[in-house]
Amino acid sequence: MKKKVFLAAAVAFALTAASCGGTIQPLDPLNPIDREPSAPITVSSVSTSAPETTAAPESTSEPGTEAPGTEPEETETAPASETEAPVTEAPPETTPEPVVTEKPVEMNPVAVDQSVIDASPVWFSNITTVGNNPEFKECVEALNKLVADYGYRVGFAYQNMVTGVSIRYNATKRFPSCSTIKVPYCKSIIDNGINLDDPIKIVKAWYDAEPEPGHLTGADIGKTYTARELIANAVSLSDNTAYINLVEKYGRYVFNLYTQNLGASYALSGGYYFTPVSPADLLLSYKDIYELGERTETGKWLCELMQHSSFNKQIGAALGDKYPVSHKYGTDCETNSYHDVAICYAEQPFVLVIMTDQVPETDAANKMFQDTARIFDRLNSVIIG
Repeated sequence: MKKKVFLAAAVAFALTAASCGGTIQPLDPLNPIDREPSAPITVSSVSTSAPETTAAPESTSEPGTEAPGTEPEETETAPASETEAPVTEAPPETTPEPVVTEKPVEMNPVAVDQSVIDASPVWFSNITTVGNNPEFKECVEALNKLVADYGYRVGFAYQNMVTGVSIRYNATKRFPSCSTIKVPYCKSIIDNGINLDDPIKIVKAWYDAEPEPGHLTGADIGKTYTARELIANAVSLSDNTAYINLVEKYGRYVFNLYTQNLGASYALSGGYYFTPVSPADLLLSYKDIYELGERTETGKWLCELMQHSSFNKQIGAALGDKYPVSHKYGTDCETNSYHDVAICYAEQPFVLVIMTDQVPETDAANKMFQDTARIFDRLNSVIIG
């Protein structure tokens, strides 16, 4: 399936190939992704058991459409004049205008107003204490409005990684997974102990009518890349060809065993590369990815790849100025599927899954994700335990 592209600036990957293979020039996580499409990207090494990395892609559709031989500000403000014009006579006496500063919401641990939770269609875990009940009520009412507006077309799942507090709506509803499945798949093969320097020959290409910059195409069939390069392309660029060749190399069983051990209820079968999944299942997977990132250098590398996504107009666009956000989006114009899953490194980190049935990548759809992310950011601050 074709993914509609709205990248403000594409990640450029120079693919130089010798007759026996090719090299994907990797992504430098210290440099911004937004650059001219032709600008080369260089990478700094990631030390550890995990080898270096490359950039990776985003976009997805239901499988079965792959075709061999094809490809599935900082503005400088001029400083104010340093020297004031000399004053020759005393200015008239004036009363300065009062400076208005926004008073922060006062946070004092109080028992939660249970009536706010009872009146909401959203499910909350056992919340006992909040920092401010009026603030909590305002956030819950905003979620209630979201649910009223979208109903069965939206599902979300949130969990605080410190307190374990969880908030869910339609969390067991199954949506097309789109590209949100790519990072859990990569986690499953990393868990299985693959060598990131494994050579992988490209045997299939995902057909895209308009291939995106940096994505592998039918022209890459027969070339060889490392597992690390394909993982980087699959995660940061959401490159479908990179992802399906990882699946062709390592299979579906390793992924299905991984999700089963997590207690998740989604799997890959037959010739499919994408499968329906629920917000609750993705929450389990991305919590596990977060924990790997806290324990190992390889996990940290995987989470950093997600921070440098070539497409970032949803959760990361809303919260990325406050703290790092590792995210993976999914989009499919044919099924009107549009999702984002994020590990948000707030003072108390949380995982947020938002899955929707809406026209992908429009301004209105992006705004919905951004508004929802801000609500959960506020809830994450106001809920104490």
